[in-house]
Amino acid sequence: MTTVFEDVKKVITETLNQIGIHIFSLEPYGSSINGLALRKDESDLDLSLIITNQKGDFCPMEDFDEIFDAIIKQMQQKTYVNEYTKNEMARYRVHAHSASFGRLLTITDVKNYNYKIDISANKVLDLYNSHLLRTYALLDQRFHIMALLIKSWNKKRFPSKIDRLNSYSIVLMLVAFLQHEEILPRLQQMASDEKIIKYVKYHQHKESSQVFHQRVYETNVAFESDVEVIAKKFKNKHLENKSVGQLLLNFFEFYTYRFKGASVSEGRTQVYPAISISHKKSFPLKQDYQRELSDNQNVQQWSQEEWEYFLTKMDDWAFMIVDPFDCTYNPGRQIEVNSQKLKLFFKNMKKQLCHMLQTGLFDRSYKQY
Repeated sequence: MTTVFEDVKKVITETLNQIGIHIFSLEPYGSSINGLALRKDESDLDLSLIITNQKGDFCPMEDFDEIFDAIIKQMQQKTYVNEYTKNEMARYRVHAHSASFGRLLTITDVKNYNYKIDISANKVLDLYNSHLLRTYALLDQRFHIMALLIKSWNKKRFPSKIDRLNSYSIVLMLVAFLQHEEILPRLQQMASDEKIIKYVKYHQHKESSQVFHQRVYETNVAFESDVEVIAKKFKNKHLENKSVGQLLLNFFEFYTYRFKGASVSEGRTQVYPAISISHKKSFPLKQDYQRELSDNQNVQQWSQEEWEYFLTKMDDWAFMIVDPFDCTYNPGRQIEVNSQKLKLFFKNMKKQLCHMLQTGLFDRSYKQY
């Protein structure tokens, strides 16, 4: 739906220029970029509206209320003629709302079968994450196929978004597994130079979910993206002798038994290894990861109270899935230790593994995805 994106971008550009904002970019990210989109993803297109001043400082989250309101007014003026009723109708349904990471603008294109666009404020790292995963998808077709199949399995087994790991977490778990099996390389470890960028994180105030305070961090977003260079540096040990079906079986087997078996008992709590695709090891011990984190320059901006709060939350997380470029962000944080969600996750993992072993149908058609 390129025309929808172009139309939305045109309206946003005109609106921002009218209110005196000239330094900005509107960038797509997510499954539309990394190539791992299912047919029925929650949103058809994810965009990040990045706004800075001449010094490069990021726009405060509170200012996005006024910005989004101005965009909404312009979008609501767009109309089209319904081909059946011949009546002139509003083309877009638009509303702004809050998420844990900041303000979000959702645009639904009524004319094009309710095509949905989510616009986030100043999401920078998501752009690099998308291109990193796209590079992994280009390296081995089996990863691409497996990601679609496992994302689909995840949504079918856990219909409620509240009860399941998000698709991003599942894909990171898959990359970590394939790195562990020496099928995929560690692209961030292969980078010859650093690329340090600034990014902003908005944190909700405890007193009000509508009020955010922001903190600017730095991180290295470098990774090897040249497929020819990667091919010379990394030799896939299982390029031909493991099919998609065999690897799917190994994936479910790994997270059902080997990963779970590597957990450490602390009282009544099972502490699982961290899951990281940027680390030298895909599954560092959570305690080792925590020690490394305490030396991170971004974490050193935190107060002692913030650090202790983070450690408390970290103890609650069953999975510490480390974002490739933000080591303090865990996209899998909704699954907590000793919770029904965790038990259900491993139960469904084991159920799928047993089904594959019993039927012997490891390779399935993936065209429907």
